[in-house]
Amino acid sequence: MDIGLRLHQLRLAKGLTVKEVACEAEVSPAFISAVEHQQSSISFMKLEKICDVLEVSMSDFFLDNIEPIEQEISHRVHQLSEHQKHALYQFLLTIT
Repeated sequence: MDIGLRLHQLRLAKGLTVKEVACEAEVSPAFISAVEHQQSSISFMKLEKICDVLEVSMSDFFLDNIEPIEQEISHRVHQLSEHQKHALYQFLLTIT
């Protein structure tokens, strides 16, 4: 798995800049860029912090068969109340 590419995909799916992720994860923007461009390796601890910023679990980070947009949708659905989930389901039925 290409960790840098995965990081890049998830960052873009969240609409975050390199600088925003770096600031929240307490690393430099140059470090994020170097990881994304496969010019630097990343420790487990730093990757865990970045995953927290991206609101993705470590296990989901390594599931490369799931598109980032699908992960974002799943994450947002899990945050909904049961009433909101039902309303969303009803809406989806009208558009599919």
